[in-house]
Amino acid sequence: MIKRLVLILLLPFFSSAIASSYVELTESNFAKSGHEKAVIVIQVNWGRQWNCGSYENSQLIDLKFALINDAAIERIELETPSKLSPGKGFRPYILLVKPGEYAFSGFKIRAAKSETDIGYIEATEDKLIIAGKPMGGYFTANAGEMVYLGHIALDCKYDPVPWRFYIEGKSEFTQYAQQYSDAYPYLKGKKFIYRLWETKEFGTPYSLGNGFEVEM
Repeated sequence: MIKRLVLILLLPFFSSAIASSYVELTESNFAKSGHEKAVIVIQVNWGRQWNCGSYENSQLIDLKFALINDAAIERIELETPSKLSPGKGFRPYILLVKPGEYAFSGFKIRAAKSETDIGYIEATEDKLIIAGKPMGGYFTANAGEMVYLGHIALDCKYDPVPWRFYIEGKSEFTQYAQQYSDAYPYLKGKKFIYRLWETKEFGTPYSLGNGFEVEM
C-alpha cells in the first residue's frame, strides 16, 4: 500500500528542538543567514497510537538526522514535547540548518504491551550510517533553499516504526505552501521545493517531478 497524505493544514505552532547549531527559523536569523544556510520544513506526529502492531500503544519519542561525513558538527535532533500529553496531529518544524546531505541517524519509540510492560524500540547512528552510507535514507538541502521533507508518524501495520508520509499532488502542495507564505510573510518570493527525505526503509518513493517548487 502506498503511504501518502492528503493535504494537512498547517497549525500555528512553534515547537522546540534539542539545542544544536540549527535553529528555529525567525525573521532576524533568516535575514542574516538565509542565503548561506538552508530552510527545512518537516512535520511530526508525536501522539500516542493505540493498537500499534503487537503493542497496546506506542509513541514516537525522538528523531535524529546527521550531516553525512560531518556528523560531529551538525545533527538535527527532534523530540516529543511531552511523553505524557504530546497532543494529536502533526507539529510543524521550520528550521535553519547548515546546507548539505543529511542521513537519518536515529529514532526512539516507547512501546507498551500493557500499563506495566513498557519498553523502547531504538535505532542508533552506528546502525543507520555505515561507512558513511545512509542505510535509512537521506535528504539534501542546499544553501539558500527551502525544502519540504515530508510528514513523519508511526506506522503500526506491523511493529511500530517511524514512517515518512507526504502531501500528494501539485495542487495540494501549492495550497500547503500558501499557508507558510501567510504565516511567514518575510519568506515572500522564496521558492518552496518539494524534495522528500528519500528512504525505502521508512517510507515509499514519491516525487512531484524533478525540482518541483512553489513561489511563496
